[in-house]
Amino acid sequence: MQTPMPHEAIAIRHGPDAVEWLDAALSHFADTRHATTAMRWCARGFAPAMALEKASVDAEMAGRFVGNSRRR
Repeated sequence: MQTPMPHEAIAIRHGPDAVEWLDAALSHFADTRHATTAMRWCARGFAPAMALEKASVDAEMAGRFVGNSRRR
């Protein structure tokens, strides 16, 4: 069984308008990892706006902890 692409899963869960809205919102980001992460969260069931916020928080947290780990 083939796994559906994120756009297909998002359209099934939230409707085709959500795919268009998310694509338009993500077109402003230069970082494709951010867009990929947001698409994945939306395909998993997050509302499109929440998926964008979750991807932003994930990116911010990853940036804070890169090179900032403590060794014991």
